[in-house]
Amino acid sequence: MGQPISQIRLVNSAGAQGAPITQTGTAMDVNIASGTLPNDLTVFASAARVATPTPYDGENIGGTGLNVVMDVTASAATPSVVVTIQGKDLVSGKFYTILASAAFTGGVETRVLRVGPSLVAAANLAATAHLPRYWRVIVTHSDADSITYSVGASLMN
Repeated sequence: MGQPISQIRLVNSAGAQGAPITQTGTAMDVNIASGTLPNDLTVFASAARVATPTPYDGENIGGTGLNVVMDVTASAATPSVVVTIQGKDLVSGKFYTILASAAFTGGVETRVLRVGPSLVAAANLAATAHLPRYWRVIVTHSDADSITYSVGASLMN
């Protein structure tokens, strides 16, 4: 058997390499043999927001689908936000919409958006599709009313 790996380098969906990560413990488990990354991801940590945040870009290595959980914990007035899951066309570099939620318009609620080849399609909640290699999540704010939410994602095998 070869030498143990003491550093890994992560590459984002645009191909830019980050600084090497030196192994200091078990903060992140990466299965080098199968090329899989952790299945549960923090897309947006819980925070009050009044504008559209920078989209979260993800990479799918070996998964077939995705669950995205939008958890709204507080809102002021009547915010309106839509969660969109997009895939990336590798030839053109353009993103296309796979699934868009109905608007979150205030009040405390949790919704799960699902993408997967064996799912039954449901308007604004589920898409029958394979998750492409590169994907992203966008939370689009239609106004400046404050809304507190977190967004998590789980890759499905």
